[in-house]
Amino acid sequence: MTHPTFPLIPEMESGQVFSAAIMRYTHKAAIEYLLGESHASFAVPHVRTPSTDVYQSEYQTIWELLGYHASHTLYYKLAVKINYGNAIDREWHYRIQVSPDLGATWYTAREATGTDNTYQDEDGAVDLSAVADGGGGFLTDHLNVGGLYKWRLQVKCGNMPDPADCTVHLVPWGIGTRKAVSGWAAPPTFAAGASDAADANVLRADANALYAAVPQATPGTAQPWYTIVSFTETWTELSRVAYRYRGDQLRVAVAASGWGNETWQWRASLQDEAGNSAVIHTSAEIWGDEALDADAYAWDTATVTLTAGDAATAIAAAGITLTAGEWYRVVVEIYTTASPGRVWGFGARVDRLSSGALGGDYAVPHLWAHGDTDIGPTNLNVYSDDLTALYSGSEALGLDVPFVDVVENSAGVSLVHRKRYLYTFDASGGTIRYGAGYAQEYGLSDAADAWGWVDLEAIGVPYGAAYWVSGVSGAVESDAVTQD
Repeated sequence: MTHPTFPLIPEMESGQVFSAAIMRYTHKAAIEYLLGESHASFAVPHVRTPSTDVYQSEYQTIWELLGYHASHTLYYKLAVKINYGNAIDREWHYRIQVSPDLGATWYTAREATGTDNTYQDEDGAVDLSAVADGGGGFLTDHLNVGGLYKWRLQVKCGNMPDPADCTVHLVPWGIGTRKAVSGWAAPPTFAAGASDAADANVLRADANALYAAVPQATPGTAQPWYTIVSFTETWTELSRVAYRYRGDQLRVAVAASGWGNETWQWRASLQDEAGNSAVIHTSAEIWGDEALDADAYAWDTATVTLTAGDAATAIAAAGITLTAGEWYRVVVEIYTTASPGRVWGFGARVDRLSSGALGGDYAVPHLWAHGDTDIGPTNLNVYSDDLTALYSGSEALGLDVPFVDVVENSAGVSLVHRKRYLYTFDASGGTIRYGAGYAQEYGLSDAADAWGWVDLEAIGVPYGAAYWVSGVSGAVESDAVTQD
């Protein structure tokens, strides 16, 4: 598979011939490229388990991330509360900070407090160009679009005579940067009559505006190091991810090894913000070999269509409604009935996929051919409708770039190859593993506490393929060679 490219769309002038080639290979090709972005596969970012034990009156870091700075707009999605002690005036506090120098200096991008003892939804965006840096400037004086930076989420208790009297509970969903569409104009409604170059140029401008807003980077899924389950018949969490729903499929891959001559299983559950949970897949029993060498672990993979079959039935029974753009979590668990019970879960990845089913307000653009003489309003209005669907309708493009969770003792980061360059942080004996069963390998140069990059086209990792990078703290793909 080659890397698809966005076409160069010519600007029309009055009296210029509007040929089939222009319609087919520029306007139509642009719309279909953007549709591909709407349905693109990507690794769903790993998130931390809820924090329930922060009782200190000083800020404690509960989530550290690495982020591609796609824009100066920060988005965040959290749920937070405080478990009251002997008084009702206890306070929860959290703050989101960024470091432009890999942890030497920290700037606060958002800070909030409250006294609620039920979960509060903290869901919003911050214009970093309006956030003071404490030294007379703004955060954007220290951050460059296209840069790679370290972030952290911290929480603390406040207004407490005894810090151990209560605790802050925080459920993370996602933190990242968000791009925006600039230069959009309502597409024209075409009618029978003489053509107008200005209308064609609105189509061109809108397609280019959407393309400019497509994120240049995609993150990976951090794989927590193996979990040892040493008891029987209990499901134990191995990994969790969270994403804003787009696309109707998930691919889940789990690596584990069980006690010799016994079996292990895994399952995945979909959860919504209300706490409803549905098991969307349970694996068959998998025989173990008692191996602890990562290369000997068994990978088991399943692709789940959320809108059909048993998964759809379970989702409906749980009271979950799938809505594009809303937040959902996927939790992967492992299990064994071995005696003595023991299974080593090495890691799990979750990728968002799409069956290709089109949104209700998107139609396949007309296939223009040489010799077409009837351009007509009907086929041109499909262009307008499709651009609108990609802007704000059923095929609306996802413009978020999530940050990558930095997991201690990480087994690595999993990605889907969509951009040319791979950036890795803190590589130590790092290895890119790709191909069937991750059998092909490429060694990374060591870069302790620093970013390094490689050209995936030169390595030969196929576009659209799933791959895994071990021996790194974080990994992000990008179309640009970044200097920060």
